[in-house]
Amino acid sequence: MQQRSGKVKAAKFILGDRVYRRTLRTSKIIFGNKRRREGTICGRQDVTYKNDRKHKAYWVIFDRETHPVHIEQSMLRKIEDGETQDQKDSSSKI
Repeated sequence: MQQRSGKVKAAKFILGDRVYRRTLRTSKIIFGNKRRREGTICGRQDVTYKNDRKHKAYWVIFDRETHPVHIEQSMLRKIEDGETQDQKDSSSKI
């Protein structure tokens, strides 16, 4: 087995970054919702577990919502400059 280095990678996002929530396969099957949720990073608060492990997490205000949502970094993807859901949909159909 390979031993962990103990180093922590830097955070992927900074305040004000535009992100979208990764869609889970199960949610597509259960709810039939394929649209991704886009939002803006408004804060950061890591999740710490009993065994001292930490997961990076952020507060995100999704579009058309008034309250922030606490979500882990692994569930978020950065929106490239000028990219929107409509552009993503039209490019995938070609």
